[in-house]
Amino acid sequence: MLKRKYHKNIEKEIAKVENLLADKNFIILNDSFPIDNCEIELSKNNDKNNFDFNLKLKTKLNPDQITFQKLGLNENFRVVSNNVTYIIPAKGTTKISAKSFAQSENIKGELSTLHSELFPLELNSFFRLLIKIEESNLTTIFLGSEYSCNETHYSLGLINIEIENRIFHTYRYKKNEINYLVIECLNEINFQLFRNICETTLKSIGFLTGNWYQKEHYFFSYESLYFEEPSTFYYCYFGNSVISNQEIINPQQYRQFINTDCQDYPKLTPLLFPE
Repeated sequence: MLKRKYHKNIEKEIAKVENLLADKNFIILNDSFPIDNCEIELSKNNDKNNFDFNLKLKTKLNPDQITFQKLGLNENFRVVSNNVTYIIPAKGTTKISAKSFAQSENIKGELSTLHSELFPLELNSFFRLLIKIEESNLTTIFLGSEYSCNETHYSLGLINIEIENRIFHTYRYKKNEINYLVIECLNEINFQLFRNICETTLKSIGFLTGNWYQKEHYFFSYESLYFEEPSTFYYCYFGNSVISNQEIINPQQYRQFINTDCQDYPKLTPLLFPE
């Protein structure tokens, strides 16, 4: 019986991540609030885990008028350019700053979440998650299957898991000295369920490696399981990763423990479960 080899391609996704802000200048659409129809400039520094923005108000505001609620930043709002429309969700704006003792016409701040206007938040779709990681061989702890991704061939490292009658693939890829971890579902699924399963997968990998990757998550949606063209995307910063290289469960030692006759079980020493 021939062993199946999987073929993956994430070049388009990487390109979208690298060129996320090809359009930097937007107009805000948020009726009944002072920021409506104002210009906002978005920027993304590769060393930071958020988007910075510079908001130009149409009229100067007093310090007591510059709050999330009074500006309308605590609600969903749209930012529009000539080529794209993004949604900033209610909790997507995480920081604002302006003059403390004088009127302001510019407001600076940070965004932790934004997504395409048509991203299927409530509808089932095919989803793929892309995360930048530090390890080049992360998925080989599970052995897994042979696969190729873009122009690179791997002899092992694609993890094929069935969860709730859905097939998930987890694998890694390296390009330009940047390591990526990919999680995708080969069945249509609700976005929130997909996010939950991705989080569980990342925690499971964290238990076995000591490294729980969070930071920036790039979700993409597709019209079919062949992932030909990412139609929309969702960006979210989840917080700092936990990188300790101290696994909670040593996989090799645990396998030896399980395969030992129950009469001869060794004690659960720090070798199995290190502090």
